[in-house]
Amino acid sequence: MPLLNALDKTLYWQRLITELQMYLSTHPLNKERESKLAINGVWFWGEGELTIPHQRPFATDDETLLKLGSYISPLTPSITLQKDHILVINDVKQIEFCHLDDKMRKNKIHWYWNNMAYSMPVGHWWSRLWR
Repeated sequence: MPLLNALDKTLYWQRLITELQMYLSTHPLNKERESKLAINGVWFWGEGELTIPHQRPFATDDETLLKLGSYISPLTPSITLQKDHILVINDVKQIEFCHLDDKMRKNKIHWYWNNMAYSMPVGHWWSRLWR
């Protein structure tokens, strides 16, 4: 790998990639993938540029996050939710979810809490008829 050899003399990146391969090869997911190839590597690619196509709308009730930038708006009952809107909720007790409920039903929702990920599909009025 000529590109890795040209990085530096400390071998930091070579050690990082080796440790990453060892970590991935011993990950519990590979034990669950019986009769399939192991996932034990990451393809590092340094060519090209990372471009962020747009800035996502971001709202929070966290005072510290609100001070970080002008693109972060406060989470209020009158907020207009857009597609790909990011909501960071610091204190669940202070948020009135009833006003967000109707707004959230129109889009697929991804929740991240306590190192877990949850997804809620778009709810349709007729979906309960089929259950």
